[in-house]
Amino acid sequence: SLDTAICPSDVIQLGNRFFNADTLSGTVVLIGENQYGCDSIIDVSVQLLPEPSSILDTTICPGESLIIHQQIFNETRLNGTIILNGQSQLGCDSSIQVHVGILEESYSTLDTVLCPGEELHLHNEIFTEANNHGTIRLSGQDIHGCDSVLEVMVNYPSNNLTIPPLYEIEYGDSVQLQPKWQWPFVSYTWNPPDDLSCDSCPFPWASPLETMNYTLIGIDQNGCSYITQTKVAVNHEKIIYIPNVFSPNEDGVNDFFTVFANPFLEIVEELRIFNRWGDKVFHVYNIDANDELQG
Repeated sequence: SLDTAICPSDVIQLGNRFFNADTLSGTVVLIGENQYGCDSIIDVSVQLLPEPSSILDTTICPGESLIIHQQIFNETRLNGTIILNGQSQLGCDSSIQVHVGILEESYSTLDTVLCPGEELHLHNEIFTEANNHGTIRLSGQDIHGCDSVLEVMVNYPSNNLTIPPLYEIEYGDSVQLQPKWQWPFVSYTWNPPDDLSCDSCPFPWASPLETMNYTLIGIDQNGCSYITQTKVAVNHEKIIYIPNVFSPNEDGVNDFFTVFANPFLEIVEELRIFNRWGDKVFHVYNIDANDELQG
């Protein structure tokens, strides 16, 4: 008798008989093969050796390939069996069942605010007011070592701050500065603060004695600065007007007489009125200009 073992894919031959995974036992007659020249009979029993099999579950990044024993697995081939010829401990074939999963692509967004004129430099990309959105692919940057995608949106708020370029006043007079905007600011700063009723309010009164240039800086809720400028021109021409006739007849027309002037004239120290014959008919000291009741 013959007891032996073979790999599942092997074939053995004894005499004119073949034994394999489908034929594991049988009788072989060897004609004239014994020591006396007679026939011999062999009872054959074949055992199949175990064929090792393993499972490989793994994942790859989108767009990647995995090479295992010269076989390629990717998004178009996610499963398969690899036969390793004669690689088991007993010299038989072994197999690997391969199952590949594709990791989800990592995706994130960046939505931010910049002030007008500013730029965002991010991973070799530059975002400006003209190019305020885009997609950045970060190679091997997620937790699995795969590429990740960053969607960037940069917002540029606009708040047009304007003011009339010129205000004209007489010497000693004042004017309220009237800037305009789309949305109120969180803070206002006037420079220089000289001769202003306040330097941190939106609508100050300006009363300079000389021509002044004023700059307004508005800061919005995003910390962005907006700037506008104006000039307050002061007229230093001294204008005095004294009527040469009046009619104090209480008819409500030209009943009073006084000295009229622009604000440069602080006080009339003395006013005397004479009639046509040279007689003084009125005399007063230290009166305000433009006040008919004091004339």
